[in-house]
Amino acid sequence: MNAPDTPSLQSSSPLSSTLQGRHFLLPVERRAEEFSESLARHGARTTIAAPLTVIPTTNDAELLHTTGTLANGGVDYVIVTTAIGFTSWLEALDAYPELQAALHRTLGSATILARGAKPTGAIVNAGYRPDFIAESETTADILEHLLARDLTGARIAIQHHGAGDENLERELKAAGATIHSIVTYRWDEPRDPEALERSLRQTADAEFDGVLFTSAPAVRHWIATAQRLQVWEVIRQLAVEGSVLFAAVGPVTAEPLQAEGITPLTPERFRLGALVKTVLAYYSPER
Repeated sequence: MNAPDTPSLQSSSPLSSTLQGRHFLLPVERRAEEFSESLARHGARTTIAAPLTVIPTTNDAELLHTTGTLANGGVDYVIVTTAIGFTSWLEALDAYPELQAALHRTLGSATILARGAKPTGAIVNAGYRPDFIAESETTADILEHLLARDLTGARIAIQHHGAGDENLERELKAAGATIHSIVTYRWDEPRDPEALERSLRQTADAEFDGVLFTSAPAVRHWIATAQRLQVWEVIRQLAVEGSVLFAAVGPVTAEPLQAEGITPLTPERFRLGALVKTVLAYYSPER
């Protein structure tokens, strides 16, 4: 019944043996191999079973139409939620140099707000400086910052992550703003649903030492699939009692777990590398 590990991600000479003998489930798609290799360097085994698939939409006609609307009409605020989404947006216009140039002019005159350090890096790499950075790395801080202003008639572009943010749009519209949504990737069904279901049953059988999450949409779909398979209550109990470690890359990713009564391990800095270090510290002999 055991799902095969990913052979290419195993390390014959780990940097440390802190995680020797540990087996982690990674319900992750983006950067899954990098994540797995980081854990393998410390002796861990991993099984990758992504609950969702990332579908690029950079050639989407709607994306080009929305970009043209912004470039021609101008925008007051641009909210950048993910580094990959912002970078993909600009790169999607490489085949449309006139539209790309118009967008850059628009961005140059807009107030840019970043959801944390990674989007900030993408903004700076593109030649801009954000006017506001959400230190909590959540859109809640951005919303609070904007709602302190008069948004009547304001034009706001939101570069969404794959699942969008209906609450952010709703609150800004209620404040009088016009919203333009930019989506450069979407979440879709998993590429290998059988592997996902198998990994959930393994989790319920406590075959993994831990389950490590990197995105909130993946957590939600993972839980929903476990509920459909009728193994969620068993998994939730294992997590609550600490028999299986649950960890999340940051507070946004942790929210769906917390809503189920699970308090996952989270790093102080919301980065993949920091998550690996936090897991290492958890299993450290000095702990």
